[in-house]
Amino acid sequence: MKEPQHPLLARGKVRHVGDPVAMVIAEGASAGNRRSGVTVGTAAAGDGARNYLLLRNAWDFNPALLRRVYAPDFADRLTASARDDYGAYFGDGRPVESQALRAEFATKMVCDLLHNEDTMSMAHSVESRVPLLDLELVRFAARIPDDLRFGQGPKGLLKDALTGVLPDRVLHKRKWGFTFDPVEQYQKDLGPMVRETLSPERLRRSGIFNPEFVQAVLKAAPRQRLRWHYFLLWQMIGVETWLATFTGAFPPAAPKSPQCQATATGAGSPAAREGA
Repeated sequence: MKEPQHPLLARGKVRHVGDPVAMVIAEGASAGNRRSGVTVGTAAAGDGARNYLLLRNAWDFNPALLRRVYAPDFADRLTASARDDYGAYFGDGRPVESQALRAEFATKMVCDLLHNEDTMSMAHSVESRVPLLDLELVRFAARIPDDLRFGQGPKGLLKDALTGVLPDRVLHKRKWGFTFDPVEQYQKDLGPMVRETLSPERLRRSGIFNPEFVQAVLKAAPRQRLRWHYFLLWQMIGVETWLATFTGAFPPAAPKSPQCQATATGAGSPAAREGA
């Protein structure tokens, strides 16, 4: 069976997707991008807001991909534009790394990372703390000039500061995110949940997601290359569960530019985050 294409990035083209301020190459993100000659190269290249939002999986720039995942009627009602919300963080002449940091600090950190950390820790009666968000440390870091902060690459200044404090093997290890085997998890737990929660009948009844996309992923042989598809299925389960719990499975009105939309799932898209 032909492997379903990743809903955001052409398969086999991504060499690294990590922090938005890192060096990123996402060649051939869409046919539209190829036609216009637009690719995501270094963080400093081209339109900072566009590059950042592509990395955060916003679908403002390729609505055809959005229509592969959403039901046609629901896709027609989507009017949210992540670009409208995030454009204010870019375009002030500062390095794009600094602009992306400001966008992350104001949106993703609050709406996604800290929110999830707080809810998950409290759900399990864990008192968690975020030492790098100590107020005095944050104020100090905010005053560091951009050329010094980003001149040595992502986390370069932090690594210099901790040289001799942390072992070299820790400071220079390869970037590695939250680790689990997506194929094993899909075969063990996620696949059965998808078949139960994202059945074609249920998806047609709620009217948000395209059952054909879900079935294409389920019919494909499990493989690492489909890890972002699995992540998207997990998000779909969350939406459908929320609908069943709070709305009786009736789809809500399409959103209109909520600022946090692109931080958690993109502007109607999966949060495809490599190593995040």
